[in-house]
Amino acid sequence: MIKFGTSGWRGIIGEDFTFDNVRIASQGIANYLRKSGQKGSGVVVAYDTRFLSEKFALEAARILAFNDIQAYLCTRDVPTPVASFETVRRKAMGAINFTASHNPPEYNGLKFSTSNGAPALPEITKQIEDEINKVAATGQRVDVEEKHAQVLIGQGLAEAVPGNPLDDVINKQVTGLVEGMTRGLDSAIQDALKRFKEAQEGARRHAVPLLFRLAVGLVALLLVQMGIGELQYRTHLPWWLVLVHVAVAAAVWGWTVVLAALLRRAAPA
Repeated sequence: MIKFGTSGWRGIIGEDFTFDNVRIASQGIANYLRKSGQKGSGVVVAYDTRFLSEKFALEAARILAFNDIQAYLCTRDVPTPVASFETVRRKAMGAINFTASHNPPEYNGLKFSTSNGAPALPEITKQIEDEINKVAATGQRVDVEEKHAQVLIGQGLAEAVPGNPLDDVINKQVTGLVEGMTRGLDSAIQDALKRFKEAQEGARRHAVPLLFRLAVGLVALLLVQMGIGELQYRTHLPWWLVLVHVAVAAAVWGWTVVLAALLRRAAPA
């Protein structure tokens, strides 16, 4: 028996999650969409990297096409938010997504999302379950022949959707962000070099070695502290040994400061 849980149905591949049951479930969803009078351009069909997910998705697309429902079949595996985004973008009636989420690898699953891209609520999945049970009980023909399905796809009832419809959006955003960061970084580097050059050539040149060594000391202290934290995490050191490491870090820091001060005094006036 096909039973929906959190917006979908999950089962062990080859036992209850089979091609026959996927056809029955897809037909039940198609019946629900027609009877409930859902408005939209079609249904997005997506899948993840689970075993046979791609073939299950193709079978669902064929069933939808057989029922004169436009199927937007993703051309590669996509994460669930991408299917939701594409559902809203295309103003589709909903989405069928083949994924078992957090379940063990021997599982697969079918999730149905509504036109807003969100998981179907219990009152909707209950109606879908009823339609699925009717299909199973009446023996409604759902064995779509491949030749027939290819004709339906050729007639435009099934359409391939790019694997990640967010790619263009992400690329534009990332490109703009990187370009902005690059411009800002270039400007900051140029400004820092300019000021460093001015400091070397002017009366502030004596402070440069001090600032440099202070910076090196801070980095050294940070690295030592990171090492202490990692070492304590890995080996569960006793508290007294941690104090020894802290003392060593403090000594490194103090020596760096003293060295910087001595170099500053030794600098020519």
